[in-house]
Amino acid sequence: MFANGYNAVSFFFVLSGFVLAYVYAADGNGDLVVESRAFWKNRFARIYPAYALALLVSLPAHAYSAFVAHITPVTPFIGSLLLVPFLLQAWLPPLALAWNTPAWSLSVEAFFYAGFPSLLRRSARVKPMKWLALSLGAVVGMTVLREWLGAAPCLGLADGNRQNLVLYFPPFFLPHFALGVALSRWLTTGKGSSSLWATGLFVSAGAVVLLLFAGRSRVPGWLLTDAMLVPLYGAIVWGGAQAAGSVARLFSARALVQLGEASYALYILHMPLAF
Repeated sequence: MFANGYNAVSFFFVLSGFVLAYVYAADGNGDLVVESRAFWKNRFARIYPAYALALLVSLPAHAYSAFVAHITPVTPFIGSLLLVPFLLQAWLPPLALAWNTPAWSLSVEAFFYAGFPSLLRRSARVKPMKWLALSLGAVVGMTVLREWLGAAPCLGLADGNRQNLVLYFPPFFLPHFALGVALSRWLTTGKGSSSLWATGLFVSAGAVVLLLFAGRSRVPGWLLTDAMLVPLYGAIVWGGAQAAGSVARLFSARALVQLGEASYALYILHMPLAF
């Protein structure tokens, strides 16, 4: 199950788009309920304190790897000092995992945050169902593009840098975020489902994802690509937002709510604390 950590990060990109659109989108007109500057300030306050703490905690190990163990060359070390604090590391493949490995996904999230006001306005000009279809198509298309780039000999990149480009480059994940926005708009415009159907969708999609994760070594690789997993993540988010009965009560339990609120801090700090 732990081997699926990278694949699971895409779930949070979908969830992020859904929650931000649900919280910050005005009723159907594509405007934020706050000014863009206030939105960005709120996002900074939400993610950066824990992000900075994780960098501080992991700085001794990062410096050790460069100047004592000589695992990290000095030039990339200096580059990480310039890019990672500004959430820019995922844009440069050699530095995508520098300093604090999980921080690459926050570099991607920062890209989402920067473009969210514009994305929301554009989504309001398109019918929710059409936006949903477009975002799902983009997820599949981007998956195919990344598979091609992973094998393309024309990029002139070393294997490690090519892999980092395919796995961590921020624009590759924009369709995931757009899907979350589409699901939120579909829900808030009155296109929700019955609580029974939504609960069943939440449970069944979650079960399929867990079975795929548990059978990782036995299932075909294409079943663990974003083209397959991201629509399932969308179903989990969509169903979970409307779930009722015992399932809703279970996931509303105080302990699980606290874990949910702590999940980002646990995620961004787990590698520094492990070191």
